[in-house]
Amino acid sequence: MISRPPIRLRPVAHQILGYLLTHGDAQDTVEGIAEWWLLEQQVRHMVSEVKEALAELAAQKLIIARQGSDGRIHYRVDQTMQLAILTQANLASRDENASAAGASEAGETGLGFDTGRILAGSEKPGGSDESARQRPAGGEHGPR
Repeated sequence: MISRPPIRLRPVAHQILGYLLTHGDAQDTVEGIAEWWLLEQQVRHMVSEVKEALAELAAQKLIIARQGSDGRIHYRVDQTMQLAILTQANLASRDENASAAGASEAGETGLGFDTGRILAGSEKPGGSDESARQRPAGGEHGPR
């Protein structure tokens, strides 16, 4: 067997090859590959990251994990830890943005809302009324 020198490919090319190696008979259009193959791989990777993050948050007692009637674990914020969460997010944001003009003084956090207004009682976590809408009981897609 003749050995080939390594081929330099962009990351998306590696993702496509990875999909083809695990789905040997697969074929699709550019749109199908982008929408289905690559999205599927990104979701798998993200699910793994989310599981690790949720385990970390639960271990720190910042969120509560409960088994739902559907047998799956459902997560929610521990309301008794809200001030600690906001304080931690604000401190982390100030550390990360110490050199960025205005971000620290505005009270912005990596959570996407202004802790200053929340701590003052003028805003609930989640931002504006539009972004603060409640999800159905079973999550984004409702009970399953």
